[in-house]
Amino acid sequence: MASIEFVKKIDNLIQLNFVLVSCTNKEGLVSNKRPDNSIIAAVPNNGLLGFIHSVNPKVSFISTGGTYKIIKEAGLPVTEVSEYTGFPEMKTGLVKSLHPAIHAGILAHKYTESDDEFIRTQKLNYFDALIVNFYALDKMAANQDSTFEMIRQSIDVGGPTMAHNARKAFISTAILTDPNDYGKLVSELKENRGAVSLKTRLTLAKKASKMITDYMLSCDRVIQNADIKDLEKCYDII
Repeated sequence: MASIEFVKKIDNLIQLNFVLVSCTNKEGLVSNKRPDNSIIAAVPNNGLLGFIHSVNPKVSFISTGGTYKIIKEAGLPVTEVSEYTGFPEMKTGLVKSLHPAIHAGILAHKYTESDDEFIRTQKLNYFDALIVNFYALDKMAANQDSTFEMIRQSIDVGGPTMAHNARKAFISTAILTDPNDYGKLVSELKENRGAVSLKTRLTLAKKASKMITDYMLSCDRVIQNADIKDLEKCYDII
């Protein structure tokens, strides 16, 4: 039976050494330009991740799918989640980030002796930050041409799960869910020589918590509004 060990000691400033990145909206990650070529305020030319690497060349990024691809193409040090976990990715992309190696790295606390022992013996890393955003479920649901199956497939699982865990673990893992906050984080990292403060982590966690709540409510609306007739139109029910 698991025992609860209350965390008694945490760091104010956290250096970003291991950063987990999984974003549907990839604006601002490796460039400061939006698709319409407008500039994202306070984000440098090489984007948030490029800046993090410039202030800490030893940083390691862990990422998934299309996000992994653009980070690699930008020449930044990145490891694909499946390589990090040692667990292959399903062709459909399901469960790629739903692995103990990912979630232990988010939730574990280095000043909790049993947590730290687990991380070390399993040869894992603590994630200092999670940069994440979700699929546009409401947009898909609002499209009159969307079938129930199209909407159902748009329900993001991995992103919200990681975000929920990082929300709990904000005392040791910064969670960033809004590209509009990238510039603020850049300023924070400049001020603290590549580190993010507890005050900022709390502010970011509050925004993330609101985003997670709104997303879960969107998921609930999709399920509550579903009708058996919608399913009969979508699937061959045998």
